[in-house]
Amino acid sequence: EKTVNFDDLKRCSSESCKIYAQRKTQAKDDVGAVVSKNTSQSWHVTRRSTTADKYNASESDLLFITYASTIFDKHDRGSGQLGPRDLRMSLRFFNVYMSSLQAQAVMCMFLRDKQEFTPEDESLATMNFCQFTRLLLQVEEYMLSENIRRMGLFGLVDSFLACSPSKRIDVTFRVAWPLLNLFHVALFYCLLRTDIYG
Repeated sequence: EKTVNFDDLKRCSSESCKIYAQRKTQAKDDVGAVVSKNTSQSWHVTRRSTTADKYNASESDLLFITYASTIFDKHDRGSGQLGPRDLRMSLRFFNVYMSSLQAQAVMCMFLRDKQEFTPEDESLATMNFCQFTRLLLQVEEYMLSENIRRMGLFGLVDSFLACSPSKRIDVTFRVAWPLLNLFHVALFYCLLRTDIYG
């Protein structure tokens, strides 16, 4: 079996799929014993993971693949494929925020760049784990798609979904605070009129 280094893994060649498959079927590392040179005392220690040994990669090098596979498993609903909505929700864990419309546009542009076919209805597009990890490494190249918006109220919803949580809170309170003040003024005015003419 071919052995690759982490540079190959980061480029998400077919080996990343092998790492992903092995991670789903093997969760435990080998445990061995180390004997001190100065004493006969021994300790049980954890060796490098089997996956790290197999692919000649360090533990830190495997962190990206491991984390990406965890997020993928959380959103693929057991199908092994991510749709545009699943992709949008997965990207939040990598601090990338976009609307569902943006997500499907980014997904289809990426797949076409990789010589893959995409459906005419882009909302039906899907991608597997290998394609997902490759997109994660190149997603900034497709962020110009943030200008993709629907019109009217739906466009406001798209803009809201494409914001980070902190920005959503900021926008919400920028709108809510003036409205709350107007409500207080109206309430005080009504109470004043009631007091005067009551």
